[in-house]
Amino acid sequence: MIDGNIVVTTNEGGQRVETLPVMAVVADDYFECPVDSETVDTLSNGVLQLYVNANCQERIFDIGTFVDTTHEVFFNGGTIVATTSDGDTLVGRSIGENDHHLGARDKLYREDCDVDWEPDFSILYTKNIFMHDLDPPADYKWYWWEMSKQVKFFKETAPDVYRHLVIKYVTVKRHDPPSWWPDHDPFTGYEDAYIGVVEDIDCPADTFEFLHASNSAGYDDVNDIAWQKGWDYTGAHSEYNDYYCGIALADAGMSGESTVPYGSYNVRNDVYLYPQGGWGWKDGELYQLASTSSNTIQDSDAIVDRSWVFTARKIDAGPDPDYEARFTVVLAVAPGGLSQLQEHIDSARAIVARERSEGGLPALCGDCNGDFVVNVGDVVCLVSYLFKGSVAPKCPANRGDSNSDEIINIGDIVYLVSYLYKGGPAPVCPGIW
Repeated sequence: MIDGNIVVTTNEGGQRVETLPVMAVVADDYFECPVDSETVDTLSNGVLQLYVNANCQERIFDIGTFVDTTHEVFFNGGTIVATTSDGDTLVGRSIGENDHHLGARDKLYREDCDVDWEPDFSILYTKNIFMHDLDPPADYKWYWWEMSKQVKFFKETAPDVYRHLVIKYVTVKRHDPPSWWPDHDPFTGYEDAYIGVVEDIDCPADTFEFLHASNSAGYDDVNDIAWQKGWDYTGAHSEYNDYYCGIALADAGMSGESTVPYGSYNVRNDVYLYPQGGWGWKDGELYQLASTSSNTIQDSDAIVDRSWVFTARKIDAGPDPDYEARFTVVLAVAPGGLSQLQEHIDSARAIVARERSEGGLPALCGDCNGDFVVNVGDVVCLVSYLFKGSVAPKCPANRGDSNSDEIINIGDIVYLVSYLYKGGPAPVCPGIW
């Protein structure tokens, strides 16, 4: 979906100019996120509660330390792409409470996974082509960014440390526009782009005093963890005095992933958010923060409402329209202090590494056997599953639905064979990239 404007000029009435909003929807299965039930889900494991509106918004609440909902700690945010073209500053965003038309072309999918090498978990995922409702840039091809996300959330039966974690697998890809787009001239003007996440963290939020604040923030250069420390205005909840929230990258061994981010910037919300009215970012400032390569803490010890701009990757300039970058981000809460936060992040990184050895997440469309490559082995996997009663495709099973008809059958085998040996279209599973 694209939000933009049509400017109409007429010679009548003194050269009157009218600006009309326009929205082009990429697919027939468009949903108005978060209004439609197909884009919304909520999960809870007794420690954390995860609320997801497809690609519109993700919130993670801590319900385990203090039950009173006015003192919940939460992460609130999503994926960003920041780039420029011909003087335009473009920031593709997947954040904000009022982004109802952010381009949810696919509904939110969920699967509950029971595997023999890890505690039970749920996976939510969606695939999206979108750009936020900015003014049209000088070159419309800059609108075509594809963002895909898979979010992992452990169930109540998991050990305590698992239930303090949320893991997000993100792919961001630039590509040429679809066939119906009018401009198909060769385009070689891609500039540097920056991908990552923006997270608004209240750690904790003393909403009774209308103060969303933490008393300190920092970056752990040894463990590569961005963190905020809890703070309680009234002194009534001492359990928050050593409470930490953290964001970090996990090395999943794909596309050059690393635990070291390109940069991170802890900012004051009264400078970058609220001047927009409500909850919103200034696009120019968000671009500048995302493209900053250092780890910077603004007013590290001041009592202010804060957010993290956490840049995972830089996509270098070049002519390739199909360039993509992947990253895996871990969010954790730790009521027991910084050392506990470091332990939780280490546990999450170990989970991601184990998934790689077990063919787990991040799931790749068409990768039935979970070896992170789509080849003849996946055809054999589907044949064995459908006709010999062998094991089902790895969780999430949608990775086997290569033709995206929401059922796994012989049609998916034909589709994969056509792709692998006859130059047919690439797999397009529901939600899975």
